[in-house]
Amino acid sequence: MAKKTSRLKRFCNFVLIGLIAAFTLGGLVIWVTQGFALALVPLIYVAMLGYILQKNYSKEPQTVGSRFTYWLVVCFLILCLGLGATIVGPYLTVQRTPVEESPTTGAGTTAPAASMQWYEGGTLHAATAIDWQQAGYSNKLATCGDIVAKLWQNRTFKPSIQSQLKTMDDVRKFADELVTQMDDALAVNPDPATNEQIYKNQTVAGTASLLMASMGWI
Repeated sequence: MAKKTSRLKRFCNFVLIGLIAAFTLGGLVIWVTQGFALALVPLIYVAMLGYILQKNYSKEPQTVGSRFTYWLVVCFLILCLGLGATIVGPYLTVQRTPVEESPTTGAGTTAPAASMQWYEGGTLHAATAIDWQQAGYSNKLATCGDIVAKLWQNRTFKPSIQSQLKTMDDVRKFADELVTQMDDALAVNPDPATNEQIYKNQTVAGTASLLMASMGWI
């Protein structure tokens, strides 16, 4: 019985040492990432675990008072573990909501688009080439998706292209290609004055039509 008790005690001590190491490391990480105030929580755990470990290794005879203090610390540690998880948890748990770059305005500002389909929200149909340069990819893709879908529905494409379009997934392939061609055709000139002079009179709709004609789509 004494051997079993000794083995159990050694096992508990190993667990305590592991917890001390884990909480010490966790405290340092929290100190660096969240600040010293939150790091106090795991460091307090380390202090209490250290006290328990020291008492387990101590060969001094235990009095009623020392035993009471020992178990008081154990109970307080268990209570603090629950409270600490409640306090520290919200700061360490970062819930990330997938945010897709939403369609932008001509100024290029973006906002989260929680449930929009890729072809929704395009605003560049009547925009200028400079607006296109400043817009985000999602806006460009949605606008080109609208253009391609409208021509598909009106059966404006050449038969070889029209026959390839069955669903919006098919439309996206052509919309992606049109965005690529538009970006190349309307590439930003490094000199702002020259860029303004080149593109101020060009429109997104006109450029898209010319590109689709040159690619043999219409």
